[in-house]
Amino acid sequence: MDLKGKYNAIFIVIGILWVALWVLAIADQYLAAFILSIVMMLLHLILGSANNEKIDKGYLIYPLLSWAVVWAIGFYLAYANDLAAQVEAGKFFGGFHYSFGPVVYLYWIGGVLTLMVGYFFNRNRWLSDEQWNEFIEEANRIKGKKGE
Repeated sequence: MDLKGKYNAIFIVIGILWVALWVLAIADQYLAAFILSIVMMLLHLILGSANNEKIDKGYLIYPLLSWAVVWAIGFYLAYANDLAAQVEAGKFFGGFHYSFGPVVYLYWIGGVLTLMVGYFFNRNRWLSDEQWNEFIEEANRIKGKKGE
């Protein structure tokens, strides 16, 4: 996916999302705010993972979009009102309160594992050895100029 010329628009969307998050939080619409925060963080991940203004579509799907889905499910389950009625509190999520279990398992552990495994299996899509060497050469070139 080519991001050329889209950076300003993405940053504007991120700014709008920040304002929307505040408005939703003030209005006690926390689940909607959490879901929008996932979109905002996904945009940051896309910007941070882009190389030469491009991001690999396979890399975008896994781990980035997969991470967003895991987090959205975790947030939804944490805020689902009928979950308490379906299971006895403290037994469904390994002893955690029913609303905290999804946050721990999906948001923290699931999110981190999704990104770590995704970066591991897609490391050449994210940052190939050639791209790393180009970065080192550029850093050394800049360092050499500063020393002059």
